Amino acid sequence: MGINTAIQTSADGVTGIGFALPINTAKNLLPQFLENVDVKRHWLGIRGIAMSSALADLLGVDTSVGIYVLTVTQDSPAQGVGLNGGVIEVEGGSSPLGDIIIAVDGEEVTSVEEIVDYFNALQPGDTVVLTLMRAGETLQVTVVLGQWPDSFGSSPG
Repeated sequence: MGINTAIQTSADGVTGIGFALPINTAKNLLPQFLENVDVKRHWLGIRGIAMSSALADLLGVDTSVGIYVLTVTQDSPAQGVGLNGGVIEVEGGSSPLGDIIIAVDGEEVTSVEEIVDYFNALQPGDTVVLTLMRAGETLQVTVVLGQWPDSFGSSPG
């Protein structure tokens, strides 16, 4: 469930593409809306997908839980602490394996929605501890969340 924020239309009518603010995000932001203050959104600076047993097999890793980091945005908090993004192997080539976020502040993450819900309760400047799997090793990094940029280069990541 969400709150519609925009819908794509044309001269012929609605094309069926709508954009909504997830209801949990709206509920977290409601106090700021009611106080009529500028909403500052947190930012980590990654794109990721949920791990699965099929993805774990493809990557040759021992975990099927967590968030596989696909990309790390340049000049983001994630890049600042050294998170690594990787691209899943494709025919004819491969790239270094990306980090797998297996926990945030000690709580295991199993889906993108779960990590987004957790982060939606946070503000720019808040600190989180990410537990990562990198090259078969488990490590922790502390990240200070940034503020969502007003604009990105060619891709927000």
